Parts: sequence; C-alpha cells; structure tokens
Amino acid sequence: MTRFEIDAALALAEAATKGPWEAVQLTHNGELLRGDDLVEYIRNSIKVSPREEFLAVLCEKPDGPADVCHVGNGPTSPANARFIEKARELVPALALEVLRWRRRWAEDRELHAVEEQTGYSCSCTQCSEARAILAEPEVKP
Repeated sequence: MTRFEIDAALALAEAATKGPWEAVQLTHNGELLRGDDLVEYIRNSIKVSPREEFLAVLCEKPDGPADVCHVGNGPTSPANARFIEKARELVPALALEVLRWRRRWAEDRELHAVEEQTGYSCSCTQCSEARAILAEPEVKP
C-alpha cells in the first residue's frame, strides 16, 4: 500500500464515530424487534434524522443486490457509512501489507543479524524502506 492509501484509510477512521462498535439485533424491553415494530423503529429513525444522514451500505450478491447495513441518527452517519463501505477492501489490503512486512523481516532477520552484532548498517532496499517507515512519526489511534 502507498502512504497515500494508508493516510486515506486513517482519514476514514478519524471521520467515523469513535469505537468500539457493536453489532446487535434491535430489541425493545428484551424482545427482538420484528415485523411492524421493526418497520416503526426504522421509520422513526428516519424521521428524526436529516434525509442525507440515513444511508444504506449495499453489496451485490449472486442473487442480486443486498443491504449490508443501514446507518443513521447523527452527524457522523455519512462518515460511518463511508467507513463501512471501504472496510471490505481496506481490511484485507491492510492485513496483506502487514503480512508482506512480516515476511520481509523474517526473510532478512538471519541475513541482517550481523547488524546487531557488528554495528554494520545494511543499505539494501528492504532495510532502507523499513528504517524509513520506523522513522516516521507514530500515528496515535
């Protein structure tokens, strides 16, 4: 991933409502909302939110379009919807990036163990890239 892509992912997270988040089934007095009660809940949520703040995140399945989730009730709802929308591609991309770097370090650890023992500083591209990333200011979550 490029630094631009990483910065864009961090910006999405910063704009969304702070976590942790929790996925739950909607209930009232301990009972699951179903049928007309669920419809009424959603209708009331839409009524109290500006129209642009109640959004659906959709996906395409083999049998047609499907709702992933509905987001509403607040000023950060559009940012939350964008965060959820992008997470499907971002999470695997970030995980692969972590795995790539772990693999690089594992492959190079034995070759570069001599650095620690002798003070020699390797100038290979991988080590230079790793040092550059480690020198960047730490981003606080």
